[in-house]
Amino acid sequence: MAVPEIRRNDRVFICGQTGGGKSALAHFLFRSVPIPVTQQQAKEDPQWRLIVDIADSVVDPAFTFVDPAKIPWDKSYSLRFVPDIRNLTEQVDVLLGSVRDHGNTWVWIDELGAVSTSHSTGPNLLWLTMQARKFGVGVCSATPRPVGVNPAFYGQAQHLFSFIMTDPNDIGHVASSFGLPPSDFRRLLYSLPPFGYVWYNVRALERRIMPPLDPDIIMLLEQNAE
Repeated sequence: MAVPEIRRNDRVFICGQTGGGKSALAHFLFRSVPIPVTQQQAKEDPQWRLIVDIADSVVDPAFTFVDPAKIPWDKSYSLRFVPDIRNLTEQVDVLLGSVRDHGNTWVWIDELGAVSTSHSTGPNLLWLTMQARKFGVGVCSATPRPVGVNPAFYGQAQHLFSFIMTDPNDIGHVASSFGLPPSDFRRLLYSLPPFGYVWYNVRALERRIMPPLDPDIIMLLEQNAE
């Protein structure tokens, strides 16, 4: 799977309609974050990766836990948090407060729209996208509806990816972040092949049409947990 190099404390935003491949790409990026495999590596360069699996649908061997106040940092360098949907916003905010205190973590939030809206975003979630880089914390957030989330997630990102979207409101909200007017961005998205996507490197002001994701990889990574 061809993706550009991304720094461990970068902010990444992925959008695209359901089934287009965004979760597969986010999962691939998550698995690409290097974590220690020896005690020496852990001593020299400790790095964790954490899935905030809101829909409880990510199939991954990461160590799974459910208490946001007790992140098991000592159990694994690859972690998966499954929140209680009845108290979702509060739980995610507590979790990210612990991440802030710990540092050195790559956080993947799938289904961002469930915890962030254009009018309401928890303080630690806002910290994650505004100030977390200095703590060695990176974030990858994914949503099918960018129109509904806090604009800081795509406005502050160093890397933006978009799969096909058809809703003009979604396209219009993120077009300028991809360096294009809405009409040009819409034409670009409509020209994509199945599972193809656009990558925009904000730091370098570079835009690329990326090769389509392998459908077999998408089926493997986007299957629901049983």
